[in-house]
Amino acid sequence: MVQRGPQGGALGDNRGRGEQPAGLRRGPPGQAGHHNREEGDGGPRVGPRGRGPRGRGPRGHKVGGPRGRARREGKRDSRGERGPRRNGRAAGEPGHGVARHGRRRRQGRDGEDSPGGLEALRRARRALPHLDEVDLSGAFELLHPRIRELLALRGISGPTPPQSDAIPAVASGANVLIVAPTGSGKTEAALLPVLDAILRLRPEPVSALYVTPLRALNRDLVERISWWASQLGLSVAVRHGDTPADERRRQARSPPDLLITTPETLQVLLVADVMRRHLSRVRWVMVDEIQELAEDKRGSQLAVILERLARLSGEYQRIGLSATLGSPEAAGAFLVGPGRSCSVVVSRPPKPYEIRVAFPGPGGDGEAQSLGLHPAALARLRVLLAEARSNSPVLIFTNTRSEAEVLISRIRLLDPDFRAEVHHSSISLERRLSAESGLKRGDLDAVICTSSLELGIDVGTVNAVIHYGSPRQVTKLVQRVGRSGHSLGRVSRGLIIAVDEDDALEAAVIARRATAGLLEDLVIPHAPRDVLVQQVAGILLEDRVIKVADLLALLRRSYPYRDLSEADLSEALDFMSGLRPPLARYSQADGAAYVPASARRLLEYHFETLTMIPEEPKYVVIREDGSPIGVLDEEFVAGYVSIGVKFVLAGRPWVVKQVLEGTVVVEESDDPLGAIPSWVGEEIPVPLEVAREVGALRRRIAESGPRVLVEEYGMSQEDAERAAAHVLEQVRRGLPLPTESRITVERWEDYSIVHTHMGLKANRTLARLLAHALSRASGEDYVVYQDPYRIYIRGNATTRMVVEALRSLASSDIESEARAAFEDSWLFLRKLVHAARKMGVVSAKSALSGADVRRLRDAMRDTLVGREAWRSLAEEDLDLGAVSRLLLAVSEGSVEVADLGELEEPTPVARVGLERAMVRGEVVDRARMRRLVLSSARARLGSPVVLACMDCLDYVERSRLSDVGGDLSCPVCGSRRIAVLDADEDDVRALLNGLLERGRAPRDLEQLHRRALSTSALVEKHGYAGAVASLFRLPRSAADRVLSQSKWGDMDQLLLALAEEERNHLVREMALRSRPRRA
Repeated sequence: MVQRGPQGGALGDNRGRGEQPAGLRRGPPGQAGHHNREEGDGGPRVGPRGRGPRGRGPRGHKVGGPRGRARREGKRDSRGERGPRRNGRAAGEPGHGVARHGRRRRQGRDGEDSPGGLEALRRARRALPHLDEVDLSGAFELLHPRIRELLALRGISGPTPPQSDAIPAVASGANVLIVAPTGSGKTEAALLPVLDAILRLRPEPVSALYVTPLRALNRDLVERISWWASQLGLSVAVRHGDTPADERRRQARSPPDLLITTPETLQVLLVADVMRRHLSRVRWVMVDEIQELAEDKRGSQLAVILERLARLSGEYQRIGLSATLGSPEAAGAFLVGPGRSCSVVVSRPPKPYEIRVAFPGPGGDGEAQSLGLHPAALARLRVLLAEARSNSPVLIFTNTRSEAEVLISRIRLLDPDFRAEVHHSSISLERRLSAESGLKRGDLDAVICTSSLELGIDVGTVNAVIHYGSPRQVTKLVQRVGRSGHSLGRVSRGLIIAVDEDDALEAAVIARRATAGLLEDLVIPHAPRDVLVQQVAGILLEDRVIKVADLLALLRRSYPYRDLSEADLSEALDFMSGLRPPLARYSQADGAAYVPASARRLLEYHFETLTMIPEEPKYVVIREDGSPIGVLDEEFVAGYVSIGVKFVLAGRPWVVKQVLEGTVVVEESDDPLGAIPSWVGEEIPVPLEVAREVGALRRRIAESGPRVLVEEYGMSQEDAERAAAHVLEQVRRGLPLPTESRITVERWEDYSIVHTHMGLKANRTLARLLAHALSRASGEDYVVYQDPYRIYIRGNATTRMVVEALRSLASSDIESEARAAFEDSWLFLRKLVHAARKMGVVSAKSALSGADVRRLRDAMRDTLVGREAWRSLAEEDLDLGAVSRLLLAVSEGSVEVADLGELEEPTPVARVGLERAMVRGEVVDRARMRRLVLSSARARLGSPVVLACMDCLDYVERSRLSDVGGDLSCPVCGSRRIAVLDADEDDVRALLNGLLERGRAPRDLEQLHRRALSTSALVEKHGYAGAVASLFRLPRSAADRVLSQSKWGDMDQLLLALAEEERNHLVREMALRSRPRRA
């Protein structure tokens, strides 16, 4: 049950400040199990749970009196203070691990000093004349005096509105969801009352968990949270898949008070004996960025993990945090599960947003041609750079990784002095951290990024956000623009630069809906079966044997599985038992599930499937002569690639000749029309509501002209006229206009184009349904492609055939038709392979050929795996409901269908989509491509690098190779062993100091050391040319091979050769890295 308190406040009991919240009493932790697997954790448990004779009461509460609590917490004296701990660190023992700070000493409620800790704060208090100005009339009054002193030390004079609402709710012990803007202090609103309770109650560690969706958030949070904890004498640690073994051992020996982790790592810790015992003491769990988890299978995984934790530790307090949520009540229900209450604190204080949409027109063609750019692209770049310079530092968001890479290369081409770096998931961690720190220090004017910087990673002060192209969704825009003006009272400024007419109208709609607070609803997966199998496997590792009734009750306490039936669970257990080797032994007679006779396969499966993020192999694209062109994501190949399909890659259109195992063979095409951009698989789907408002906006423009864009959507007159021109031209030519209540169908050349304002998911569904219906009627095959506003059907279908197919679908069973239409599609087969891997049918390490996948489809179509694949496809990628409603409206006449027939030229609205399909892929001729590559390579010479001498270790300088003479040598010792590094200057100095003082590189700089040795060897052998080669992402052997081919007197030829070798190397590397091994 989700409750909303008055003005966002909490509902529930207001307990005394020293009293433990109800439901948090503990019994003794479980006994240790066996099988040490993860070093330092005691390994996974495959044995009895060992609760002891006291057992549990209903809903995870342990049965027993205060004795269990006394065993854990120690006896308390007359003041309520606890005596010495029995199995924790001794008082005053130093904290440990890189994530911990300060010393820990147990102090009483009266604020006894720890050595150097509180006394230092008291000295600070005496030195701070503004300490008495801290507002203690509201939420801060509830906090421990030491926390209030730290607030003063941080210069915080009073709570923000979200803190005023949320801190009392959290302090009351209620489950709380906090929804508040970025920069409003919501992290402290959740954290400070928890730290307050730890100070007052002194529970054994681990007493609090902070769960985040991204490791990058962990990096920031550990710095932020550790400051508070270290000042309070508490310990904090971070734990994820990359945590070193020695740190894991330290955490097992001496657990932290608060552990920051991810859902996947928490799942590992639940089956690791030692850490499991520590987790049995958890009293508080905070889940950050809950909207990022709730909408996919990682959220379903976390929901069950939290119930497994509650079964181990007893009921604990749950606190969720989010900056952007369209349906907070659903998120609150997801956080706590059915049967528990949650106070939803929605605090949206006056956080002003200023969001503009620009649609610049093309400038002079001569200048654009000289730069090798499309005139419209040049105009957009000039607007972007002007905005970025006037608001530096800025974040520049794109929707795909490819767009980010294209954009930064163009910026460097146009303005080599503009300090910008790129940040997305495909680049190395070192480069991402360098971009983050560079922006924070003020060394960069901008970082061009994708969703990798959408969440709360700390990049310092950002004055504005620029979005290149429509953000596609309202929630995305609010989340991204919220990164600017990162505090209450500051304006969050955003500029969307539209790339075409569709983009301009879509961006205007999204900006209006963002300022009106019309966010998309949260869509939570319903009982995914692959997560179910994975979680049952984890529970069996914990228990060895469990009654089906108990297992069902546990699963139903999680929100995604609240409606799980006993028959559904029995089907999953039957499935696990039927695998060879089995993942479970299921006895219907006993009504119980058991660990199989050999637990080895169960252990392997559990650790193979820790993450629900699909592993996406890469496909290498090659010409028929075997030469490489680039790499495609499996998602793109699955959804779009088949023989005859045309797509754009590396600036050229290609036609698919063969699809082999891990390889796509193509030939070049001279005709870009209909070519699909190779990053379309990364597209963020435009929602139905946005697409329908775009349709309504086209109708209103036809009725009243562009002034509606100016008066209601805030566009400039000039940009509004450009955005409206295609609509007004269609009206002027007397052609029916597609709107939210009118579908138009036209044919031009080989394409029938169906104009529907239904969004990407609905159009994807309808496109495949139409192709299936047309194929059934004519016996021919059709290729379909869609965007949020149109469906393109390539083939011999006339507009009349398309309209008849559309009307015939109105009387069909849409779900059955859709299953038949999609069952042979790669989109469905991809889901099937993912489900089969996550459910133990196919090893995560095995490679599957096309024939293997088809055999898998035939075997699994009507099994639990096939049903999960269809559920996942239907819920995540399609919109059957929207299509059904549209077809019903067509049959009833409330939506008109206009048949325009075959046209000599496409309608203006169709032309927008067709031009996007051609231009958006950036198809360029060879001469223009050579100019682009050369200009981008030249721009690297002007990028700042760090030069360091690897002989004397006494020379470090930040410079540009364009400013350095031809003779590179050390000004201190004269050596030519000069390293050329794209790294932080402080890191390079730390490396040289380590080499000087200890004769070896610091552990965290070993990779930088290897790069320094490699580049210095190139410079020593090849001089300035070696330094130039160091700017390219090449292994030393490859760079040496290029440099040894000639003396390279022509710098342009050298740059082109290095750029070509870098591209080929990256293609080979990605192919090798992504290709799974055969089992």
